[in-house]
Amino acid sequence: MAKTYNWPEIQAKYETGNYSMQQLADEYGFNRRYGSRKARQGKWEKGKSSKIVAQRATKKVVESEANKEAELRKEYEKLINNTRRGAYQALVKEKDFDRLKHFKIFSEILSNCRKEQWEINEMQEVAKKIDNQISGDLNTNDPFKELTTEELREIIKGKG
Repeated sequence: MAKTYNWPEIQAKYETGNYSMQQLADEYGFNRRYGSRKARQGKWEKGKSSKIVAQRATKKVVESEANKEAELRKEYEKLINNTRRGAYQALVKEKDFDRLKHFKIFSEILSNCRKEQWEINEMQEVAKKIDNQISGDLNTNDPFKELTTEELREIIKGKG
């Protein structure tokens, strides 16, 4: 029985421009010449979808970073709200000024941590921009890794 290969996926990888036919042949186990002939017959274009792949990979990375930032903000918001409630309780209801001092110290620490996090995020953003300018590429190494087989099929069909 003849072995079948996932040719749509192989084509999608080839058309990203990130893989040679030899690399794909090694990965999937087919003969390089057979793959090259199939690519010629199917009029595959090496690098055809590289911009689309880079854009989608970049979008996924940005979304992931935005989600991390959103989660971090939610945590800070919870901490700030709990601190406010505790400070109110210590001041108005308990009239416990020592406990109120603890809340003040904690809020200052929390504020400093948040400022440091913003600075780190800004430094990372600058570093990414510098990397992109140096490499001339929006992605690092292989943006294809971020895409699913279904997304690659859409790219091939021209829906990307």
